[in-house]
Parts: sequence; C-alpha cells; structure tokens
Amino acid sequence: MISVGLVYDETNQIEKELSRLLHHLEQQGARILHSHVSLDEDGEKWVESHQKEVDCALLTRYYYGEVAICLTACHEMKEIPIMISIQKEQQFFGFVLSFNEMRFEEVGIDRLEDIAIQFMQQLTDVTRFQYAFCDYDSEIEIHPKEKKQIDAGYAILYWHGEKVMKNSWKIDGLTTR
Repeated sequence: MISVGLVYDETNQIEKELSRLLHHLEQQGARILHSHVSLDEDGEKWVESHQKEVDCALLTRYYYGEVAICLTACHEMKEIPIMISIQKEQQFFGFVLSFNEMRFEEVGIDRLEDIAIQFMQQLTDVTRFQYAFCDYDSEIEIHPKEKKQIDAGYAILYWHGEKVMKNSWKIDGLTTR
C-alpha cells in the first residue's frame, strides 16, 4: 500500500481538519463508503456507519477511526479505493490515506509520485498540516518538531508551503532514484 500522510501539531484541531479534508475529497469526486471507530483502546467495541455523512467528532474522539472512500475519475483511473486512518499521538496527530499501488500500475511509479506530490501541494490551501509525506506502507510516528529525523524518514516529504524533498528511494519502497 502507498501511504500519503498529513501530520499536524495541534491536537485540538483534529475534528476540524478531518472535516476539511473529507469535504475537499468529496469536492474532488470522492464517495464515502463507510467509517468505523473503536470506543475503547483495546478495540473490543466498534461503531460502524454506512452513512454518506461522516461523524467527524465521533471518529476523532475515540480510537482507530477510519473512513473508506472511493475517489472517481482520478488521473486516468476510473475508481481508486482509499482508506483514511486517523492516527493520534500524545502531542500531534495525522491522517494517513492508503491505496493499493497496483491500481496505478499502468501509470508507472514516476507518474504516481508526481500525482502524490500534486495532491499534497493542493492540500496546502485546504488544511494546515505541518508536513506531508508519501512512502510505501508508512505511518505517522514522528512529531513535527523532529525535522531532521522526518527529512530522512520518507521517500517524499513536503513541509507545508515549502519545496518538495525526495529521498534516495521511490514510493514503492524498492526502486532507487
């Protein structure tokens, strides 16, 4: 799975930022398929919804919130299923959008990287993330204050409003630049 992550340092804005992100994706043609969240940290009590309206407050208040969407008519592809997971840490949070890279096989890894970069840059006007990344099967693990560690940690990195950085590997996790 290819992951695009958006990382924030103000945990009190999590509900608002999720709402902004989902609204933007819906404006781009995404359909909400379903969402679910665990009411307890052990993952024993789950609430699932198949409504088109997502309860952002519920998803961000509890544990392991996820929203499944389908983005239609995206860069020469008919439909792209995407899972958005809400990842909360002690002093920061983020959203990871994961999709199967096989859906982009015809497009190629270089074009897929260009699409991911364009997507991250478009979100600059939508949501106030500190940094965004794209890599193979990645998660949010590093606080935005750890810039040096972050700069070396992902295939593609984009600090909000700055220049895109590319590390020595591509987002498939295998190919070198």
